[in-house]
Amino acid sequence: MQYIGEVRNNRSITVFNEQHEELGALIYTSFFSNRAQITTSDNAMYDVMPTGFWLNKVEITQNGVPYASVKYKLGNGANIFFENGVSLTLRLKSIWRYEYSVLDSDEQEIGNVYVSFKWRTFRYTYEINLSSTTHESRMNIMLPFLLAYCTESIRLRRR
Repeated sequence: MQYIGEVRNNRSITVFNEQHEELGALIYTSFFSNRAQITTSDNAMYDVMPTGFWLNKVEITQNGVPYASVKYKLGNGANIFFENGVSLTLRLKSIWRYEYSVLDSDEQEIGNVYVSFKWRTFRYTYEINLSSTTHESRMNIMLPFLLAYCTESIRLRRR
């Protein structure tokens, strides 16, 4: 599956599928905040809240119930843990470009994330490619949003 995340007005990311149907939006609460809210096309809402002293951990909840968590690595990567026991790793592939690999718990690559800057529209675009053999359907819907959030956070930390 291929997904496209387009940054809009610097504080929101809209995710589209292969048919260019909008799957939802990730909206940051303020300009300098890492807090965000994910609203999917089926009107499910998730809160994204950074925690920890260095803000290196993120909790994702739906109506106060934990759904997933993200722990940023010291280098340029992140571990994503879902409440159903599935864990994924986002790892930087190239130091020259914003190119990431998505690995499962067996270190098998299940996808890629490419971040590019479009000079014509003057905004960032996230191209997310995932294999169709990922897990449950709710996780498949949320994964592009979480990958876009993580790569955006890592990109901002690398500045």
